[in-house]
Amino acid sequence: MSTQFVSRKAALMSDEVASAETGWQQAKSTYGEDHPETRNLRGILDAAKQRQANAEYLDSLQRQEEQSIAYANSTPNGLGISCTFRSTCFT
Repeated sequence: MSTQFVSRKAALMSDEVASAETGWQQAKSTYGEDHPETRNLRGILDAAKQRQANAEYLDSLQRQEEQSIAYANSTPNGLGISCTFRSTCFT
């Protein structure tokens, strides 16, 4: 990933996905795609991918919240709104 922030949890999820992908590929080449073990490992892979997507989504929400708080704290009234003397407000 570029300069994008990735949490430790999302990075661990990435490792989990890679491991599940390897296991599934090995089972697929050993047993075939319709074997119960291969299907089981595919389910594990899909679940790992979903957990990774969830972790990345939660990270993005946290970053948005932190950015909103930082913006609000940077304005004179702390509300993210800049007001002049005559109460003309700008967002």
